[in-house]
Amino acid sequence: MNIVEWDDTLLTGNDEVDRQHQAIFRIANELHHAILEGNGQEMVSKVAAKMYQYSMEHFEAEEKLMAACGYPQLSQHRHAHEKVTSVVREFHKTQQGVAPFHVLQFLVSLIRVHIREIDAPMIRWVREHGEDRNSPSTNPGRLNVTD
Repeated sequence: MNIVEWDDTLLTGNDEVDRQHQAIFRIANELHHAILEGNGQEMVSKVAAKMYQYSMEHFEAEEKLMAACGYPQLSQHRHAHEKVTSVVREFHKTQQGVAPFHVLQFLVSLIRVHIREIDAPMIRWVREHGEDRNSPSTNPGRLNVTD
């Protein structure tokens, strides 16, 4: 059983950003399953590395998308990204000292609060105001956080 489930109401219309959002759901579910199987601590370093990569590359991609679409709340959204990035940076630095459940709590919170509440207005804006949301300027290089 998964701890979080993706649904298409979260689609931005930008394939890369959508794949990245879906990846965070997969990462949370992988950690959840590892915890249930008694392997949570072994997964913490892998999850911390994925989240570090995710936060650096995904937030940049999302901010480029918001800028290209003229999203009026870009600076507030960027500030929210900075808060998430600082927590991820701490997890990445102290991988072995972090309890798997705390990392899972953070991931679930990231999904429930950031993606579902903070990203939701941005998603609506992009859908309404985005032009070619999969153009090179709004669809930067691929982020592969599924490995």
